[in-house]
Amino acid sequence: MLLLEPGACEAIDPDALQARADHHARREEASAETLDRLAEFFHDPTTRAILALPEADLCSLLVNDAYKARMHRLYARYMPGVVTDFELSVRRTPVPLAQIREEDPELWRRFQRACSERLGVPPYPPAVVHTLEACFPHFRCSEGMLARAERYGVAPLTWQELDGQLVAFSHGPVEASSHVETTLTQLVQEVTVAAQVRRLQRQRGIQLTPTELLASSLAKLALGVESLTAEARAQAQAATLLTAPGQPAEEPPALMLFAGRRSTSRRFLLLQNWYCMQYLPHYGGTSAPLLRLVGTLAHEVMMVCDQLLGCFDELSSTAGSIAECPGLAQVCALLAHLLLLAAGGGVQAATALSDTFGTRGFVSAALAARIPPEFRQDMQQQYPDQWAALPEAVTAEGARVFDLFTWWRIDSGSYDELAGYVIDAWQARWEGHPPAARPPRPRLMHSNLESVDEIIDMWRLPARIRPAAFAFGTLADGFLAFDAPPAGGSAGSAGGSAAGAAGGAPAAGEADGGRVSIQLASVVMKAVQNRHAHRGLACSTESAGKLGDDAAASKAQFDRRLPPAAVERTRQRMLLLSREQPALDSAAVSAALAAAYHAVTREGMLC
Repeated sequence: MLLLEPGACEAIDPDALQARADHHARREEASAETLDRLAEFFHDPTTRAILALPEADLCSLLVNDAYKARMHRLYARYMPGVVTDFELSVRRTPVPLAQIREEDPELWRRFQRACSERLGVPPYPPAVVHTLEACFPHFRCSEGMLARAERYGVAPLTWQELDGQLVAFSHGPVEASSHVETTLTQLVQEVTVAAQVRRLQRQRGIQLTPTELLASSLAKLALGVESLTAEARAQAQAATLLTAPGQPAEEPPALMLFAGRRSTSRRFLLLQNWYCMQYLPHYGGTSAPLLRLVGTLAHEVMMVCDQLLGCFDELSSTAGSIAECPGLAQVCALLAHLLLLAAGGGVQAATALSDTFGTRGFVSAALAARIPPEFRQDMQQQYPDQWAALPEAVTAEGARVFDLFTWWRIDSGSYDELAGYVIDAWQARWEGHPPAARPPRPRLMHSNLESVDEIIDMWRLPARIRPAAFAFGTLADGFLAFDAPPAGGSAGSAGGSAAGAAGGAPAAGEADGGRVSIQLASVVMKAVQNRHAHRGLACSTESAGKLGDDAAASKAQFDRRLPPAAVERTRQRMLLLSREQPALDSAAVSAALAAAYHAVTREGMLC
């Protein structure tokens, strides 16, 4: 743990940790049920085993979310020639990295050493492979992905100072560069917490021990689960009253943890998942390499495809400029989704992640594009049972790519608005068809959540747009506010309670009614440059990028090393891709998608 001196280890006393967590929970008026759950949790043998894990064991694996393995299997099969730069982006933070380096050089040295050590491990050791194949439905690690992981490992990391901020880049074969992301972002979260704790001790004599931090986080988690449990029970009671006799009640939404890169410590990541497995209502799985894995896909694969294959987005080769081109469509975003399905796993529970270049443009292209014949052939040959089980409307000649997606993941922008947009598009697509001829209405996943209260609000939405799954991470982490004890005292010994909220609120140590807070960073890492290692493929944009659906562009990311004019050219192209295009030429989009799929899967364009 970055708070500790190298080689030091604070032995965590389970009974002391329980007492502090119980204190924090009681201070926040936790229910008797929650207090009983915490007591039960701390006496559980698995909990005690996690608490006893040596720090070296906790740091012996990458913090790779399950979706990464799906991306890496795709890259090994279809993109082994691609070399990629990933760029770290700290969206919000109470303590910038450059400030940590300046104010606390010793902590910065520990952080750099931890980056080297934690990123220097094999990506897919046998235990991780076993967990993926045993706990991730329909997933098998391919020989190609494992061979490339052994050959290339994890890409090296470099730091640059850009506009006064420290920015990290990884460079190497696409999956080697991708391996850096979640481990580094978790480390940034950890060093952000450590910097605030050490600052409190230097400036105000307040000591927050690892045990106190862990107790606070567990109490905060337990209180969040308490609120969700109360809502689940209220919803179940209402459903019982509203459901007609003999009719099945509506299935409650699944609650999933997408928490790896957001975690304040690796030990808490394990404890958090173990607690939720036992007590979170309607628990739907975790993205961490544990039991009952879930994972969709990542924006990175759309970003890679569009920069290298963006020529397929341009449906009109006679247009004088991109701005004049009436036929620019999200062909590459569709291609990325099809490649993920073709690389392994099949079409079961196909999920659309539609906001990379804007959901409206993605829906327009998906409605216009027919399923490529060669993709249909691949699915029939590789997954005949899955293909045969699909509704006839999806397997029929002329079916659209839109019809494949049984799930839509809303990851930015206004959930209500975008969920309504997707459902409106589905209803318009099948208007006039008898119910028996329609595929099931798509299910919605909300993965852009900021608080437990927001989950509860979304749970109460009309059934038409209510999420069938919630995926969240940061809101299940963090701290309550700590008491500020007398100078030189320990917050724990003074009865300190829990710590603060996520995001860029006041700096650590600022008082709030006699309390101090420790806050989280918002940090991501995306693919911003891609090239072919041997072929001179012309890139469609000067930077790979992500736009997102929110008007404030809070999730947009481009290569910050480029001049502003180059970034703006990339952004303008993506704004064109984001447009709604109800009159998009179906034949042109279908031909472009079929050609792109053929080029990658048959001609090995990115091999």
